[in-house]
Amino acid sequence: MDSSDSNIPEDIAYHQRWDFMCPKLTHAQWEICESYGGWTQFLDHYGLKRPWERVQWVEGVKILDIIARRIDAACPESPL
Repeated sequence: MDSSDSNIPEDIAYHQRWDFMCPKLTHAQWEICESYGGWTQFLDHYGLKRPWERVQWVEGVKILDIIARRIDAACPESPL
C-alpha cells in the first residue's frame, strides 16, 4: 500500500485495487460480492448494468447490506 492508502484497512484497500469500480465495502460485503465474481458481476446479477453510475452502485451497496443482514440473522456464528 502506498501512503495515500494508510487510513484504509488492508482488505478494503485490496479489493479497491482489484476492482476499480468498487466502492468502499466492509469485509462482509466484499466476501458476498466476491462470491459473484466481483463488484461488476454482482451488480450485473441484480440487473444493474452501469456500474459507473453512482445511483446504480448505491443501489448495489443497499442490496449488499440486505444480504449481509440476512446472513447475520440466519447464521449468527457466520464469520461474515
